[in-house]
Amino acid sequence: MTHRCCSLYLPNVEFHIMELFTDRRKHRRYSLRQGVFAGFRPNMGEIIDISIGGILFHYLEFSKEANEKSDFIICSEDGCCLDSFPCRVVSDRVLANESSLSQIVTRQRRVMFDQLTEEQHRLLNDFIDSHKTV
Repeated sequence: MTHRCCSLYLPNVEFHIMELFTDRRKHRRYSLRQGVFAGFRPNMGEIIDISIGGILFHYLEFSKEANEKSDFIICSEDGCCLDSFPCRVVSDRVLANESSLSQIVTRQRRVMFDQLTEEQHRLLNDFIDSHKTV
């Protein structure tokens, strides 16, 4: 549990507020080196962070037809690739549209891994260990 104390000063008034926060995540999240991508083909994008429980990535939406029914893929520039991991999309939102004339939008997608086998769990851990930033 994380404790954070905040002070606020107003003229002639001073008070302290103690806030208690609970991190709802079950798994530690890691930043990965550049050149590691994830997505549902053809909408692939760079990974922002990853854990054994899920992944956050940004992508350019080239096709609205690509969705959760496509294979979910994680790959890196060094040729390491994980595919067909069971997962579900937790959120998918528009971040920015580079130009009002462009049909391509930048999106942020959160995906939760769902019932990984022991082998998939091991492969994902190995992938994270070999690609995480120090």
